[in-house]
Amino acid sequence: HAERFAPPPHTHNFWGGCFFARIGRLKGRDGTELNRGLVVPMCFARQGRAKIPPLLFSDISLAYRYLINIDSTSTQRGFRVNREPERRRISLSGRNCELGLVDWGGSGPVLLLAHANGFCADVFGPFVQSLVSDFHVIGYDARGHGESDMPAARSAYLWSELIADQVALVEELKLAYGIDRLGRGVGHSMGASIMLAVAARRPDLFESIDLIDPIIALPPSERTGYYAGEGQHPMAERARKRRRSFQSRVALRAKWEQRGIYAEWDLQALNSLLAYTFRDLPNGEIELKCDPEVEAFIYEGGRDLDLFAEVASLTTPARLFHSERGFVPRTVAEQLVATNPFLRLERLELGHFAPMEAPSTMASLILHQRPAAF
Repeated sequence: HAERFAPPPHTHNFWGGCFFARIGRLKGRDGTELNRGLVVPMCFARQGRAKIPPLLFSDISLAYRYLINIDSTSTQRGFRVNREPERRRISLSGRNCELGLVDWGGSGPVLLLAHANGFCADVFGPFVQSLVSDFHVIGYDARGHGESDMPAARSAYLWSELIADQVALVEELKLAYGIDRLGRGVGHSMGASIMLAVAARRPDLFESIDLIDPIIALPPSERTGYYAGEGQHPMAERARKRRRSFQSRVALRAKWEQRGIYAEWDLQALNSLLAYTFRDLPNGEIELKCDPEVEAFIYEGGRDLDLFAEVASLTTPARLFHSERGFVPRTVAEQLVATNPFLRLERLELGHFAPMEAPSTMASLILHQRPAAF
């Protein structure tokens, strides 16, 4: 059978057509798949400008990595090829930890992306495509995520450790690019909360920051439930019940795109999530790179971060994009913003996963609404 996908925008001036077919797959009489066959990208050039020889992929995951770098439009029959970002690991001075980096390149000041709990930097791929005309965009995988180290100790995932990692990373990037500060920081969910704490503690790291629906707990004196030391964290409990492995990316996508939070996602972002947050197992299945137990540790550790105390010292211009359909009540976001004139509240008429639901819309907000200068 043939499968067709529509992954993110291009950087190369090539137009062509592509579809992927799986050949040689055999099933027994009981329906059991005996082998997975080969995934074959069939490419052709438009107007004879270029030719791509057929490539064979022995696994659907490799096809996904190829696929998410191809873009289709409703007005063109063909596809266009997108340059693969540079991926590398970086050792952080004094942190005894290596983090995975994704460097999309681009023109302009350096912009650092920080992802949500359980995700990885590559999930930002479609969102980034609208940013590289104005920024040199770099994302990183938090420890325990993506291609970064996964320490065994639970204490390695305290929020103080995650904050220290980002500080060390920014220092490394400043040194590597010979700059005084990064031009912009953009964080989402967990990544936004970490970035706010980092900017508050170290005003010398970012020119400005944009925070997309950060996780905000009330001040300690006003907390209830888990954040007041009672019961279990509901998101941590949900993470611990999550399956670690699945049959295939194709089967999982067919399930996710029909219901739940992923049903609202841009298809290209969903393809990126499936391609890069899972690793391939020898038996042909796929497994989450971020162990659900690590994800649970991080949810539980959020109780230790008091953003109301952190933001008191913030002097870096910052915008907090609050999702009207997110997890944090608007009154809590308003309460936090009211404590510091350097922090400005922006209403976001999207869900919590805004960069994945509407990548170009969210990128437009980042580009065209500049942080206030104080």
